[in-house]
Amino acid sequence: MNPLILEGNSSCSFEMYDPYTGSPLDWSESHFEGLAAEEEELDSGAVRGQRMVRSLEDFCAAAADDDDDDDFPDRQQPMSLSAVETDGLDRKQRKSSRRNTTNGCADPEEKDHAAILKTKLLSAFTNVKNGWVVKSAASFSYGSTTWLLGVSYKFTKAEFEERNRISSSTTSTFDRFKLDFESRLWLTYRKDFPKLDGSQLTNDIGWGCMMRSGQMLLAQAFVMHFLGRGWVWKKDASQEENVIHRRIIRYFGDTHHSLCPFSVQTLVGIGRKLGRNPGDWYGPASVSAVLRDALHQADTDLLPELKDLCIYVAMDGVLFVKDVLDLCMNNVPAEESENGGISEETRAESPNSCHSAASNWHSVIVLVPLRLGSESLNRIYVPCLQTILCHPLCIGIIGGRPKHSMYFIGFQEDKLILLDPHCSQDCVNVLKDDFPVETFHCQYPRKLSFSKMDPTCTLGFYCKTKEDFDNFLLEVPKITMPPTQESFPLFHFESGSRAEFENGCRTLSTSQITQSMTLVSRSERGSISYDDFTLL
Repeated sequence: MNPLILEGNSSCSFEMYDPYTGSPLDWSESHFEGLAAEEEELDSGAVRGQRMVRSLEDFCAAAADDDDDDDFPDRQQPMSLSAVETDGLDRKQRKSSRRNTTNGCADPEEKDHAAILKTKLLSAFTNVKNGWVVKSAASFSYGSTTWLLGVSYKFTKAEFEERNRISSSTTSTFDRFKLDFESRLWLTYRKDFPKLDGSQLTNDIGWGCMMRSGQMLLAQAFVMHFLGRGWVWKKDASQEENVIHRRIIRYFGDTHHSLCPFSVQTLVGIGRKLGRNPGDWYGPASVSAVLRDALHQADTDLLPELKDLCIYVAMDGVLFVKDVLDLCMNNVPAEESENGGISEETRAESPNSCHSAASNWHSVIVLVPLRLGSESLNRIYVPCLQTILCHPLCIGIIGGRPKHSMYFIGFQEDKLILLDPHCSQDCVNVLKDDFPVETFHCQYPRKLSFSKMDPTCTLGFYCKTKEDFDNFLLEVPKITMPPTQESFPLFHFESGSRAEFENGCRTLSTSQITQSMTLVSRSERGSISYDDFTLL
């Protein structure tokens, strides 16, 4: 069954698969009459799922307070009010007694037992919730151009009908789009991987979606760096392509190993240094910083191919050109770049960045965390986001809906095309030479209306050469300005460095400062959390 439906077919086509056997379930479509054809409508169940998770967490909290069977009354016998009060008093006395025997502190074994119990219960529930994979049809319109990471596709009804009439082996525009989409790396929730340091967690279900979205964006940058944008995943690929393909996937394997520098274990470890605990939810800005640090600490002796790559994070909505050039020409460590300031000694010893030889260039991944509204996306920026997804240097957008991360890679009309990490799959041993790669590719595109997009996001760009970066500086500032009058750009470009700016050698003009503060109106600012995102 073709999972992609061209507009004009009103039926909702999907399959339900058993998550353990992989076999399709023979359920009629009538069981799902409430499901609409558009993918985002399927997410209504996520709200109920979140409520169930919260209820389960409350139960786990109660279980943590009552760790032995005697603390639970016999549920077969109705209890009077006095009995409940007496039972509660007895429990308090028993707890007090236990704490007194451990110098006023709760028994460490009790804490471990409660943590393990909570982890197992939550894991069991989330595995069931995310284990059923609903492969729903995404509708695409005839005559409307579809964009996928800088490549355009235009489906015509005549071509589609001719393909069905002549031969199924004929390659149509629709087939090329499908192949391009399926070739993007799909990194999702995984279960039964080694425990994360400092926790009992063996999966990232329910909290790791933003990390997975960040991994997918970084994986696309690696694909462009090592294989090129035109690469597609096919069975008759060369041996060299297959080796590189698996090597890129291995970078993100869920295990503690130097060959997996961007594993969940590594990213969580970096997050702990930033004050995040295993199981904490990340935002786009936090993930951008974690990915930058992960590349910086990667073992380039074991993975020498990563020496020629660097990541620049444009914090505060400002990209400092001199910092990027210094980072790329001299491979300045990430913490000394835009995010921490380059030392004057390093700057004095380095050649003039603007005139250095292109052969010294280190390919750069530019990440720009943004907030484009308060509680919802400001619609004036939709044309900007669409144009960015059309740009050949774009590697996608980390975003999603509130508390539901997604990786945006294209659009058609007013709907984004995305890869969704919210699918629970078994951990794969990527350290084997011939590990299976099928679960790292998705055959079913999903779509989300721009109106439902969360305003917090991170834009991603990849510049392989100095010429690419020059084109980036020439073209991107033009497409970050909305067409609406009295509007402001998505982010700013400054020719100097952040260190110079902070030292007062260079200052933003008054108009730029005014622009950066007025993207969100005064009346909206009160409801915004400043914890993880930067207002422009």
